[in-house]
Amino acid sequence: MSTAIFKLKDIITIETLKLFFQTYKDFFVKYSFSKEFINHIKHTLIRFLRCKDYKKNFSLFVCPSCGHSAVRPNTCKSKLCPTCGKIYSEQITQNFLSKMIDKKHRHILFTLPDYLWNFFIGRQHLLSQVSDSLFNLFKFQFAKCNVKHFAFSVFFHTFGRDMKFNPHLHIIITEGGFTESFIWKNISHFPWQVFDKSWKKILSDVLSPLKPDIPSLHSAISKLWREDSSVYFNIKGDTLHNPKATIRYLGRYLARPPIAEYRIISFDGVSVKFWYIDLHDKSKKFIELPILKFIGRIILQIPPNNFKMIRHYGLYARHISSSLKSSLTSFKTKSFSKKYFLSWQAKIYRWIDFNPLVCPKCNIVMQLSAIIYNDKLYSFRC
Repeated sequence: MSTAIFKLKDIITIETLKLFFQTYKDFFVKYSFSKEFINHIKHTLIRFLRCKDYKKNFSLFVCPSCGHSAVRPNTCKSKLCPTCGKIYSEQITQNFLSKMIDKKHRHILFTLPDYLWNFFIGRQHLLSQVSDSLFNLFKFQFAKCNVKHFAFSVFFHTFGRDMKFNPHLHIIITEGGFTESFIWKNISHFPWQVFDKSWKKILSDVLSPLKPDIPSLHSAISKLWREDSSVYFNIKGDTLHNPKATIRYLGRYLARPPIAEYRIISFDGVSVKFWYIDLHDKSKKFIELPILKFIGRIILQIPPNNFKMIRHYGLYARHISSSLKSSLTSFKTKSFSKKYFLSWQAKIYRWIDFNPLVCPKCNIVMQLSAIIYNDKLYSFRC
């Protein structure tokens, strides 16, 4: 007996999106979505729907000698797309592993109380401010141990297994760093008491400028200071004995839709039913949502245009001094050297020994002549 597979493209269609944006106009106003952000969301959704669509989204290649042409579908490269997301996830994993040095790393999770989640909707840039402050906090603690240079990377995740908007930060940090004289010093203990009040202050400082526009924010921040915030982070964390598995896990959440399609068990055109594993008791839970609410939870996970879902600081930052680069060379992990990904035509050639961009008549490389996207033609001079 076969099991039906419900795809996101069966649920997210042009018709359901039109209905969603007509129905939820006040939603975008409530959370102060800018016009640019809304347009970016719409464009991302359309790209997803047009992914590999021969009729709406393709590239035309033409042989400059004989005029022979070939059509190839374009991909969307969106995190909403299960196929494109898988490729992006692999790239994230390999790129990060190629940065890693042969020293112990720790995985630390910082979460937010649920009554603060909604204040970050449409304001994902605030998460960047949170990560900047966290880095400065760790930098201050490392300096007490005479460590000046260490690696600190932040992975932003914005959804939980139930698809709710749930912003949290995964930190990958080296258990030590270089002193002023570039001598490596190990650090294995962080005083959690310091982070308790500091985590509250970071969240308060980031959210406080919003108080004039959001009256309920004042009581939420007051509640944060009354609570024990140590339940929202674990400084002890976990030492990465298998970095590849951890980074792959973190990268997968950055590059895929908020829900894997195999977890969707029914869709009748009105509501969507899916399951997830509850982390508290490890039990399987089932949720049924009206179609527009389901789409809304997916849309909330679309980051602003050019928003970086990974931020690197310290040793893994893009711009570091030449002397620091030289010191890192001897610590590079050989087993995690940079992996170069094959282009789509190279993959086809390896698979069936045929290059789809070579003219079968003239045996020369065809040139890009035009791109058709959403019924619009973009021509190129051959």
